[in-house]
Amino acid sequence: MTKFHGPSLRGIINITQKSNYTFTRSINEFIDNSIYPGQSNIVSIELNTRDDNSIYEIIIKDNGVGFSNNAYENENEILEEAFRITSERKRDNEDHSENGMGFKSGSINICGKYTCYTKVKSKKYLIHNDWHKMMRINDENRLLGWMPEITEIDNETYNHKTTENDNGSSIHYTTIFKLEDIVSNISKSEDVISKLRDSIITTYKYELEPLNLTINIKLNNKLKETK
Repeated sequence: MTKFHGPSLRGIINITQKSNYTFTRSINEFIDNSIYPGQSNIVSIELNTRDDNSIYEIIIKDNGVGFSNNAYENENEILEEAFRITSERKRDNEDHSENGMGFKSGSINICGKYTCYTKVKSKKYLIHNDWHKMMRINDENRLLGWMPEITEIDNETYNHKTTENDNGSSIHYTTIFKLEDIVSNISKSEDVISKLRDSIITTYKYELEPLNLTINIKLNNKLKETK
């Protein structure tokens, strides 16, 4: 009797890594998620570097509504649908994401793991995903789903992680992605900032003014570009 195996996560990740996802295209997937359906008008992209100018961490923040999906009432189901590697949902014409992969494809191509603080309705959540760990689990049992760890957190923890002070004023973000284990082939930080700036202008030129959208780029907590 032929034994059935579910699809290989390792295989899907290998295919995704060969799908022409550049660094800027990967970051744009996160920006796109913040704008549609996140309804953000402020997005902050922060690059942190080592002494040799190599990037070890990328943090993407927005002030949108968090995660929402009118097709589901349960908060966990909304997150599971959003963080599923592929999903079936109607895309807006302005949405630059593709095939229900979006920020998942972006993260696969630039980092080994990510952490996300966000909200769904009135509840707050921490989502953690380690692609290497998930592949190992899937290699051992193909029938296990591909889902990051989703944990409900209290308001105090959420507010501590999503609120920051800048020049005496308090800024509250609603969703924060922290990408770690950054792939080694990403260029040095100054080159990345230049390419990222040009990509943002080209990709979001029709959104920046009509949506009153601000996209900030920071390097080691210092503002480098504002669009």
